[in-house]
Amino acid sequence: MRFTEKIDGYIDLAYLNLKIKNMTAIIPHKKPKGKELTDQQKSENKDKSKIRVGVEHSISGIKRIFTLKYKLRVKKYYQHDKLILLGCGLHNLRVIKRKKLQIN
Repeated sequence: MRFTEKIDGYIDLAYLNLKIKNMTAIIPHKKPKGKELTDQQKSENKDKSKIRVGVEHSISGIKRIFTLKYKLRVKKYYQHDKLILLGCGLHNLRVIKRKKLQIN
């Protein structure tokens, strides 16, 4: 995977060895064996997890289209992209409508 500009990737410890060009991996602090994290490290982990939780909620909102939850058996890859874009568009529409309802 390549990105043309530098991006920050908020990943968890499962992707510790992930290397992507132009991406800065932002990983939570791991608790040392037999010790505790400092208050600053706990605070930083909390800030990082807030961002990751928002992303996870967006992904689950996109997967409300059941087609996207399961393995796609479509032979043509451009159709995969269209389905993902459809899921993203419907999720964005749902979020916008929800915000408008809260305002009124």
